[in-house]
Amino acid sequence: MNENPSMLAALVDDLDAFATRLPTEPILSKRPAEPLRALIDFDAVDRLLSDHALRYPFVEMIKDGARLPKERFLTGPVGLPNGISELANATLVAGELENGASLVLNDLHFTWQPIAGACRHLSHEVGMPAHANAYLTPHGSQGFDHHHDTHSVFIVQTEGSKTWQLYRPFLPLPLERHAWPRQVLPPEEWHRLRELPPDHEFVLEPGNVLFIPRGWIHNVFATDEPSLHLTVGLAETSRHSIVPTLVEALADDLDLRRDLPLRFAQDHDSAEEAVRSVLADLARWAGQADVAGLAARVVAAQRARLLPAPNRPLSSVRPDGHDLPAAVAVRHETIAGVDRPGDRTELHLGDRVLRFTGRAAAVLDLLLRAPSVTRLDTLAEDWPPETVEATVRTLLTEGVLVAAGERVDG
Repeated sequence: MNENPSMLAALVDDLDAFATRLPTEPILSKRPAEPLRALIDFDAVDRLLSDHALRYPFVEMIKDGARLPKERFLTGPVGLPNGISELANATLVAGELENGASLVLNDLHFTWQPIAGACRHLSHEVGMPAHANAYLTPHGSQGFDHHHDTHSVFIVQTEGSKTWQLYRPFLPLPLERHAWPRQVLPPEEWHRLRELPPDHEFVLEPGNVLFIPRGWIHNVFATDEPSLHLTVGLAETSRHSIVPTLVEALADDLDLRRDLPLRFAQDHDSAEEAVRSVLADLARWAGQADVAGLAARVVAAQRARLLPAPNRPLSSVRPDGHDLPAAVAVRHETIAGVDRPGDRTELHLGDRVLRFTGRAAAVLDLLLRAPSVTRLDTLAEDWPPETVEATVRTLLTEGVLVAAGERVDG
C-alpha cells in the first residue's frame, strides 16, 4: 500500500455507493487481485501458524457448521514453558484441514501488520471501527452454514474460490444482541433457506469483494479448490448504538435518580404509573438537553471504539532513538479525532488522548495541515528547534508521524 491509500477504493468499484451511508443491498466488486492478496495469502497463513504463537481464540476451527473442540487443534500445557497453553499446533491444524475442517484466524487487525494497516485506513475513511478475520476452507467443504452477521462486512477473496448464497434478512438491521443463535426461525423461514433458491448467488474468485449488509443471511461453501477469504467487518454503528451513551448522561438528572415507590412492581397498575412518570421525566430531560454536551460524549465514545494508534515504546532506548529524520509524514489513519478546546489541541488516538499547548500546538497544527511530507528544517525556521524536536519526537513515538518514505502499513 502507498503512503495515503484509499482502502475503500481498494475494496469497491463504486465509491459513490458508500458516500453517505452503508448500502442496504449486497454489492459485488471486481478489484485487482494482487493488492488484496498482499493482505493475506496461503503463505501468510503458514507464517501465522508457524511463527506467531497464535493462541485461542485467535485461532478456531469449524466443521459442518460447528466449532471443533479446542484439543483437536491446540497444543496443551504439557511440555510448554511457563504454563503456556492453547497454542495453535500446526500439525494438528493441517490434519483437521485434510479432514475437511475450516480454519478461522480471528482479529487479524491485532496480529497481522498488513491487515492492521488496512483496517486503520478503512476506519479512518468511513468513521466506523473495522476488524478482520480470515477463513481457510478446504475444497468441497463448508464452515458455518446459514446465518447472519450483526455488522456489515466486506468479503475479500484472496486465494481459490468460494460460493456465497445470500438471502434477504429475516430480521432487518439486527443489533449485536440479535446474534444468529438467539434467533428462533419459524418453519417457513427454514423452508425458505433450505428449499428455495437464494436471492443472490456469487462465486468469488481472487480480487472479488462482496459487500454484505448486516442482517443478510448467507450460506457459504468452497468449490473444488481450497479457498481463503478475509472478512473485514464494520462494527454496528446504528442510531441505537449511541443510545447507551445518552442513557449514561441521564445519571446527571436528579429526578431520575429518585427512588421508585415501595412495592411499585407488585401490580401492573403501579408499574404502569412508574413507567408513565419516568417517561414524562425523560421527555422533560430531552427537551432541556445540552445537545452539544451530549454530542461530545457520543464523539468520545465512538473514538474509543477505534483501533488504537500503534505507538513505538522502545524509541527512546534504541541506538537510533535519539536521531530525528530529516522529513516526516502524518499517518492520518491513526488519528481518531482532533479537538481544539481553549488554547490547546487534543489529538485522539483511540485509546488515549495527547494534549498540546502553546508553541507545540502550533507545530502540531502545521504538521496536520501539511499536504504530504514536512521537512523539519522548514519548521525550525519559524519555531524554536527544541519545540519542534520535542513535538516531533512525541508524535513519532506515538505512531502519528513516520519518517518520510517509511512503510505505513501497520
